[in-house]
Amino acid sequence: MTASGSRFSVLALVLALCMFGHVVRVADRLPLRAPALAGSRPGSGALAPRCAALCKIAMGLTMGYMLILLL
Repeated sequence: MTASGSRFSVLALVLALCMFGHVVRVADRLPLRAPALAGSRPGSGALAPRCAALCKIAMGLTMGYMLILLL
């Protein structure tokens, strides 16, 4: 393997670890129950925060897996 190929392998590994760390952080902040519509703040911004968090987790796992395949 050339020197530049080895360097990009290390970069892919670091980026994959960052993606998995992001997944853990999002999963830690995952709301257990969505707030009731009447009790939610009017300007909260997210209509489905649990669904958005689950989508972020799925995308982060997929991107991390693809980075691992680059090794």
